[in-house]
Amino acid sequence: MNLESMKYFVTTVNNGSINKAARELNLTQPALSTAISKMEDELGIVLLKRFYNGVVPTEVGEIVYREAEQILETVQDWYQLKNTANDIIDFCNVHILAVPTACAYLANTLVENIRSHNPNICVLLHECQHKLMMRQLAESKMNIGILSLSSFDLTFYKDHVIHQGWRMEVLYEEERELFLSITNPLVKKDYLTIADLQKLTYACCSRNSDAITEQYKIYFNREYCYMLNNYYSILEMVAKDKAVTIFPPKILQENIFIKKGMLTSKPIQGIATRVVYVLVCPSDEMILTKCEKKVIKLVKDEFYKMQNN
Repeated sequence: MNLESMKYFVTTVNNGSINKAARELNLTQPALSTAISKMEDELGIVLLKRFYNGVVPTEVGEIVYREAEQILETVQDWYQLKNTANDIIDFCNVHILAVPTACAYLANTLVENIRSHNPNICVLLHECQHKLMMRQLAESKMNIGILSLSSFDLTFYKDHVIHQGWRMEVLYEEERELFLSITNPLVKKDYLTIADLQKLTYACCSRNSDAITEQYKIYFNREYCYMLNNYYSILEMVAKDKAVTIFPPKILQENIFIKKGMLTSKPIQGIATRVVYVLVCPSDEMILTKCEKKVIKLVKDEFYKMQNN
């Protein structure tokens, strides 16, 4: 494994096409395909899935892509460092517990921002469903949590948070929409109704411990429901037009299937779809480190930009 192979793979994922990536890298298409195949053989895993209109990373390929991208950027940063003994950087780790959709969004926005402008801070994102989050925040040294709540859950969790000596701030609000493949005939409609949902198979996260999954399942085909272990697998199933799912559209705007135009979303009439993303942190700011305060501000900024985009 070498940096050149990582660059080839990252460039291919960024372009969503081996042909486009080959042109950018000044390679022939067969040469690039061979290089990626050798990388897959060396790792013993499949990195890319081929579709009629390009390529997307597999689930494990998505992990390799993000880590390879970080390695390439880190190496680039090394060349830019001043080699003086007096340049001492104090590094700090900031842990964030967040629901999976928030983790995915912040990995593409907050982490990139911090790496570019605050290289002394390392943000570590930990996926966690909201029923477990308050317990983990109370039992661990983590001081920052991001939850997604329905409007009717907001008051209950706000009271619970205050009782625990924490505070809750709304980051952004949005209506969930139905995600479906662009090949699904229902994409021609401006919005979907409950009658439309009854004909469709629903895909949701098997780890989701909130009431939202059960709330939505009743509106779909009751004979079968896909229960998958992460949101990437859910959206992959939707891209293949084997199921549909419900998510807030803005927070998924960086997802590879959406960026490649394989999915679209439609509003739903007749059911409650409002979702509120909130920040949870200690009421006493003295508990927070300087780095944590900086990251909290940046988290708020990222969600504010998304809300107003």
